[in-house]
Amino acid sequence: ERSIAGHISRILQEPVPAIGQQLEIGNGIWHSGGGLEQTISEWVNDGVKLICLDADAEDLTFPKEDVLGKFGFFLSDDLPFTENERGQLSDVCEMKSLGNVWMQGHACIAIVQYLIDQI
Repeated sequence: ERSIAGHISRILQEPVPAIGQQLEIGNGIWHSGGGLEQTISEWVNDGVKLICLDADAEDLTFPKEDVLGKFGFFLSDDLPFTENERGQLSDVCEMKSLGNVWMQGHACIAIVQYLIDQI
């Protein structure tokens, strides 16, 4: 977890690229500027399965048929999503849970990576 947290911390210190400019800012982590709407739009156009992590949703599982799919995860950290953000996300995402306890984002990332490795 500490390694992932350090990696995310370094990424957050990088300048945000111009909207629409795809820039790899870490191994397997891309940023194209813009906000939530921009990311949703790009991922939908790329055929990414959108998943929003929410403690109140059903458990996250990866069916075997999803093994080759593209996944994109939305998660908040120290503050929950705003009502506006939740509305945007619930319209396009599957709401999934890693448990009913609120966890920090870096812990969620580690758990999701573990679950993906089990496919």
